[in-house]
Amino acid sequence: ISMEEDPYALSQGFLALGRLGVDYDGQSVRCITKKVRENRYLDDRMALSAAESILMIKEYNGYITDQSGYFILEFFQTSQKVSQIAKQKIFDIYKKFF
Repeated sequence: ISMEEDPYALSQGFLALGRLGVDYDGQSVRCITKKVRENRYLDDRMALSAAESILMIKEYNGYITDQSGYFILEFFQTSQKVSQIAKQKIFDIYKKFF
């Protein structure tokens, strides 16, 4: 995932990391947030996949394994590339954290 640039492949990679769930050192969450922030092709699918995968990691581990998982919500909410509908869906996903 760290070398991938294709938005669809990244979305699927994020979901794969989420389904694995194991993230004892926070590396998966950091990888997801880093790729989202640096990808110029960010779209709704990538944003929703990232949010869903971080939720899956949180559910498996009992907590979000890296602080960047919390900060990515703010990034999605302020991004011009994410639609209002996707922003609302992401907000609904993150409400499950609290």
